[in-house]
Amino acid sequence: MNVKHFAIAAAVLLFLMLGWPAQPLQARELTLGFLPEEPAPAMAELLSQIITEHQISLQPFATASELQQAALNGEVDLAILEEPEKTIPELYWISALYPSVLHMLSKQPLPPAPLIELLNSERVYVGPQGGIADRLARSLRSEYAMQDQHPLLNNPFGSDPQNYFIFGGLLPEDAVSRLSEYQLVGLSPLSQWQRGSVAEAIAFRHPNLYPVLIPADLYPELSSIPVISLGVTTLLVSGSRVSNEIAYDIAAEIDEKFTQITNIYPLAGTLNQEAVSHQMRTLTTHPGTSRYILRDTPNLLERYAEVMALGVTLMLAVVSALLAILRLRRQRRKDRLDDYFMRALAISAQTRAATHPDKLAVFQQKMQALRSEVINLLVNEKIEADNTLLAFLLVTDQLSRETSS
Repeated sequence: MNVKHFAIAAAVLLFLMLGWPAQPLQARELTLGFLPEEPAPAMAELLSQIITEHQISLQPFATASELQQAALNGEVDLAILEEPEKTIPELYWISALYPSVLHMLSKQPLPPAPLIELLNSERVYVGPQGGIADRLARSLRSEYAMQDQHPLLNNPFGSDPQNYFIFGGLLPEDAVSRLSEYQLVGLSPLSQWQRGSVAEAIAFRHPNLYPVLIPADLYPELSSIPVISLGVTTLLVSGSRVSNEIAYDIAAEIDEKFTQITNIYPLAGTLNQEAVSHQMRTLTTHPGTSRYILRDTPNLLERYAEVMALGVTLMLAVVSALLAILRLRRQRRKDRLDDYFMRALAISAQTRAATHPDKLAVFQQKMQALRSEVINLLVNEKIEADNTLLAFLLVTDQLSRETSS
């Protein structure tokens, strides 16, 4: 293989390892579905401004189940949804947007671990029917075998709820003002944070939930101390129709402009895309998002550059050692044949100086024995069959004829 062929092979290998250059992606019109509860509408509007590589049209949905089904059927390209409790193989998450937090509010004083008392009380509003709070409340009532259950409220209007058990984003100021007679309560006393609290036990049984601590300064009108609660990550998801390139573009734009999201929803700043990808248990990370998250990870060539350099160095050292051994072996063979040359010349000189026929015969026998010894060395691969050997045989044959004449 000449230098040109080697260069071509190296270039092909480099492309296979690093990937072919990406083709420019053409803009597409994408439909984004969302639910009516804030901050989802505001987030959808913001995403339509943040994502500039593609044109985003917004489409509201009444319930989470309808929106989820629309994403699976391809009726919408993108959807703002909370992480589901059960695995949905056909749904992929592209970006983590913000955490939805459980808010438990009560008009009356409750014990330090108030979950059972709150869910067993009258007029408990749990959000829209089929929503995450509604499903969790009914599941917890079953898990804790609560008796004398009162009907859960899915419509707060005209019912004057005594307690609230709702998931949502940051409560707006007007909502906090309306709820001023309520108190924000936690699932466990603050002393149990990260020490086996009720929130950790619930999160263990419900893989889409995780314990969160609501800071005291978030709702000073509702609580003077931090409150242990539960959170679920609200995600931008898609079905299988969204390509890896589009998902990469969207994940990149959201990440680069994430401060705009934290400006309208401060709790979004607690999310880390890479950490979410490791913690996600019910949805698969979109391959395009995975590529974006791992964009700074060294590629195969960079990751093993030092190992490859060490291997090349060792290989060169081994090759150099082998070449040195071959040169030394070749030199020894040459030196051995040179010695036979000198011995042949010495015998020839002794033969020319000899006058007695018996001595001439002895010297001729020595010359023949010397040739036989060299032939044996050749058979035993102690010397090489090269031009030097041929010269030796020709010279000794000529010397033998001269001394016999």
